[in-house]
Amino acid sequence: MQSRPMRSLTLLTLALILTAFSAAQQFKIEYADYGFGNQRVDVTQRLRELAQANVTFRMGNSTFGFDPSPGNVKTLRIHARGPAGHMRLFEYREGSMVDGSRFIGWGGGQWGHKLGQYQILGAVYGTAHRNVDVTQRLRDRYFLPHGKQYVRD
Repeated sequence: MQSRPMRSLTLLTLALILTAFSAAQQFKIEYADYGFGNQRVDVTQRLRELAQANVTFRMGNSTFGFDPSPGNVKTLRIHARGPAGHMRLFEYREGSMVDGSRFIGWGGGQWGHKLGQYQILGAVYGTAHRNVDVTQRLRDRYFLPHGKQYVRD
């Protein structure tokens, strides 16, 4: 049987792991578009406004105030960066509910701002006496341009 301090330490460790896992499952919105086929409109700013007011909302023409492709069923596409730096595409069909709890900064619409972001200046892996420069590998992994390495939801 574990002693009280050991049990507390075990529970604290488990709580930290679960918290880290939960935070790691969130995505940072890069931009969003709405429409059908090649008839799409950037709606990133409108999505920010919705995020400030709601956690969930029903997506459709009335949400964005226009119909970019009359007669067609539109989708909202949210282009987001995952915890490992890869881009991921979330698609919501017209009429579906959008739940922002998957996205970092949803409650205040505070994503994509340059303030507070980091730039990788240099990185090495190994010990003080034996190491390898991994700067470019990290830059390639975490700072991908739009359109590369998407994972579909």
